[in-house]
Amino acid sequence: MKRARTVPSAVIDVRAIDLGDVPVLQLSLPTHDPARLIELGARLRPLREEGVLVIGSGFMTHGLRSLTRDMLDGKVPAWSSDFDAWAAGALARGDIDELAAYATRAPACPMPTQPPTTTSHCS
Repeated sequence: MKRARTVPSAVIDVRAIDLGDVPVLQLSLPTHDPARLIELGARLRPLREEGVLVIGSGFMTHGLRSLTRDMLDGKVPAWSSDFDAWAAGALARGDIDELAAYATRAPACPMPTQPPTTTSHCS
């Protein structure tokens, strides 16, 4: 697999593996800054055009400080399902501007049970 020349490996944790005929690039998202994440996506786009599956791991919704026994039994709190539905809708529409403005547009931002200590605690 070719290495993306425009993405410095020091910026992100990059691991490339090959699953049969589908090359896969797994990376951990390096920032909470929407503008930088959008820029990263643009820089990775040529890999998609070459048939590489890019998988990003990191934050979407979490609230470990708000974990309850009900959640351990599989019940999803409304703040989480509301945020997930909002994000899924924006993703389905390809609405990058909406996703980038999650801090002011997403439901449950900040989470009702805690002040947002970082942007990842917004959901």
